[in-house]
Amino acid sequence: MTDSTDSGAVDQAVRARAIQSLARAFHTDPAFLWMFPDERTRAARLERFFAWVLEDMARSDLILTGEGGGAVTVWRLPGHATAQRPRSLRELFLGLSIFGTRLVRAMELAAAIHHHLPAGQDYLYLNFAAVDPALQGRGLGPQTIQRGLETADRLGVPTCLETCTPHNVALYRRMGFDVIQHWNVPKGGPAFWTMSRPVSGRRLA
Repeated sequence: MTDSTDSGAVDQAVRARAIQSLARAFHTDPAFLWMFPDERTRAARLERFFAWVLEDMARSDLILTGEGGGAVTVWRLPGHATAQRPRSLRELFLGLSIFGTRLVRAMELAAAIHHHLPAGQDYLYLNFAAVDPALQGRGLGPQTIQRGLETADRLGVPTCLETCTPHNVALYRRMGFDVIQHWNVPKGGPAFWTMSRPVSGRRLA
């Protein structure tokens, strides 16, 4: 395992591999199928999207990798999950270049996720978790997620995530998460499960 414990520790080669791993792992994810229905362009759009995510989160959040970026988890630290900041004109143009005519749909999805996050800011939020499909089946995903959970325990805060992949619900249950909401994105979007994991008996409202 490659132990990158924060975004500053992720070198360029690991970052490039992590972007590929995220794009490949989410290629058939229901939410991204809904946002990027065109099979011909989805892979390239996903790579640009996750490059943007890692660049944005490198400022202040937590990125953990294994196998040189073959496994990656992306976390928002307490106080950051629902924080909103103004987007620059550059970021707006970048979003348009990634999502094209689906930008409004992507914004609606982001708003729905934000609406269903627990109240307050005092939790570690698992934004994305992925293992390159070529490496799946070796337990790398739970290992990399567990390192984030250990960070939450050291901080003394609960953990929150959402997934729109049904079989992931059982995986996260085994890691101590409970479903706190089951909801659908408006206008025919995918179903999501919002889940939380308590620390010292604390549960998210």
